[in-house]
Amino acid sequence: MRGGIAIVCTAAAVFAAAALHGCGRKAKAKPPLIGVLMVGDFRQPVLDGLQDGLTHLGYPPGTIEYRIVNASSNSSALPRLADELAAAKPGVLCPLGDEEASACAASAAGRIPIVFMNVNSPIGRGLVKSYRKPPPNVTGVRTGYVELTGKRLQVLTFFFPKVKTVSVVYEPGDVASAEAFANALQAASSLGLQLKPFPLRNVDELRRRLRSFNPAEHEAIFGIPATLVYQHRAAYLPTLARLVLGFGFDPESAALGTAVSYGSDPRAFGASGAELVKAVLDGKRPGELPIRMVESVELCINRKSLQALGLSFPPEVEALATEVFE
Repeated sequence: MRGGIAIVCTAAAVFAAAALHGCGRKAKAKPPLIGVLMVGDFRQPVLDGLQDGLTHLGYPPGTIEYRIVNASSNSSALPRLADELAAAKPGVLCPLGDEEASACAASAAGRIPIVFMNVNSPIGRGLVKSYRKPPPNVTGVRTGYVELTGKRLQVLTFFFPKVKTVSVVYEPGDVASAEAFANALQAASSLGLQLKPFPLRNVDELRRRLRSFNPAEHEAIFGIPATLVYQHRAAYLPTLARLVLGFGFDPESAALGTAVSYGSDPRAFGASGAELVKAVLDGKRPGELPIRMVESVELCINRKSLQALGLSFPPEVEALATEVFE
C-alpha cells in the first residue's frame, strides 16, 4: 500500500515539475500577418519600400509574415483577390495603389485595418472624406501627383523654355488622372503653354496610338501617372523617348528613357506606409493616423535620351539633378 502511494506521489511530483517547467517557457508569439494586394509587378518598388521600411523599424524577415497577392495586371480580378486576402484575417491590409485600395476598402468593410500606399486621389476614389480624419479602419499614403502637376509643367518650361505645345498623356477614366489633367490645363494658361490631349482609355487605344505615332506632331510629351501608363511604360518608353522629348513623373521614367522626370520615388510611398503599419501593429487605430503625403521629389535626367534628340544641359544645370542616367 505504501509503495502504491509512493508511486502515485512520485508521478504527481513528476507532473507537477513538468507543469512548472512548462510555465517557465514562453509560447512563441505568432508573427503578425500583413496582407498585400498589388495589381501587377510594376508595383514592386512600393512593396520594396514597405518591406525595407518595416525591417528598418524592427520587423526584419521572420518577425513578420507577408501574404502577397498579385493580380498579374488583371484589374478585373482585384475584387475577388481582395476578398480572399481579407478572409485570411491579416492584422493589416496593404493595397499598393488606387485600384487595389478601392478593392480592399470594399472587401474589408470596416472589419480590417487598411494602410494604403501610392494612391493618387484618396478623396476622389471615395476612400476618405478628409485627410486629417480618415475612417476608423483606414489610413495611408497619397502620392501628391495631382497637386504636383502644375509644378511639373513649370519645371518643364524651366529646362525647355522654347517648348510651347505639350502633348499630355493621361487616362480619362481614372479619377486622379482626370484631376491632374484639369490642373495641367489651369497651369498651362499661366505658363503660356498649349496642351494637346493624348488620352488613353485602354490597352487597345495605347497600341493604336503607338502604331500611328508621328514624332513631328509633338514638341514634348508630358506623362500623368495612372495604372495604364505604369503598366505598359516599360514597353514603349525606351523607344518613344528617343523620338520625342519626354517629361516623366518619377525616377523610373527617366531610367526607362524619359529625358527629364520630376516626382517622388514609389519606394518612398512604401517606406512611409511602413511607419503607419508599425503604428497600427503597435495598437493605434488607423483612423487616428492622418493620411500622409510624401514631400520629397526627385529631379532625374537621362543624358543618353537628350543626346539622341540633339540636346544637352550645361554642367551647372545637370548639377540640379538628383540622379543622371547615362
